[in-house]
Amino acid sequence: MTSSLNGGSIRDIYWKLIGTTSDKTTAESDVSDLRIGTPQAVTINAPGNGVLLSSGTPPTFDSGTNCNVKFKLEISSLSDFSDSTKIKGFNYSTKDPNAETALHKTLTASQWSSVKKLVGTGTGYFRIKAWDGLKRETVSEARSFTVQ
Repeated sequence: MTSSLNGGSIRDIYWKLIGTTSDKTTAESDVSDLRIGTPQAVTINAPGNGVLLSSGTPPTFDSGTNCNVKFKLEISSLSDFSDSTKIKGFNYSTKDPNAETALHKTLTASQWSSVKKLVGTGTGYFRIKAWDGLKRETVSEARSFTVQ
């Protein structure tokens, strides 16, 4: 599968089957091809952009996996996520994104406390980084929230 990626330039992969019959002769199938598509960013379903989140209830983040297997929910006090010291990250994964097409994760009380400490009474931002089975990274849109 990584052959199709070709250093970031997607190309076709050609293949055929060669079998051996009982009398030791070989038989070949026709040549077929496949192409691995581009990596897909997760789609964020909730929370919506600009929502007010209750300080007493840890929020749930809901997204579509879009064929990704590893995820990192990133929350920052900066809209451009430019300072790594102002980002809280939480890692998640799925074994089969075809069976688990949605990711529903509620922050723990301690995770939510760390986010509230980071964001304070200002606006916070979140996004989801994702990696597919070929370890290609995508980043979702960024959304904002305010803790009330």
